[in-house]
Amino acid sequence: MTEEIKQKIQEQIGLLPKDSQQAIASFDWVKESQNIAEKYNLFDEEVDDLMIEIGLLISGVSYADEFTTNVEDEVGTTKEDAEKISDEILEKILKPIAKKREEIIKQNIKNNPQPWDKEIKFVLSGGDYSHLGDRPTSEALREGINKNIVI
Repeated sequence: MTEEIKQKIQEQIGLLPKDSQQAIASFDWVKESQNIAEKYNLFDEEVDDLMIEIGLLISGVSYADEFTTNVEDEVGTTKEDAEKISDEILEKILKPIAKKREEIIKQNIKNNPQPWDKEIKFVLSGGDYSHLGDRPTSEALREGINKNIVI
């Protein structure tokens, strides 16, 4: 995988929520991708193509339901091998990342609990997000309007 492609995948990962970024960073998906590629005797170019497809998937650029087809088309495997590779990637890369993300989210909730009354107000409001944050004062609104800033 070229440095340019690595950089683009990292940029896309950087656009994901922080918990997703942390989960992906905590797992060596590149090494695991190489192990899977070795198991299926992929050549260097095919390994790069597989890693690109995995990178696109975990960065949210491509969709999981298209992954098997993408592996078959881009890596150049048979349909059966593409399905086996996809299953293995699910088990050895995607599930561990998802599990780590879940742990991070649970830890964040535990460390930063939201007041129960905000959650109740949100539910009772029918989805009005204004209850979740501080409302700007009328003075701040006037300043924003004078400066052409939307608050």
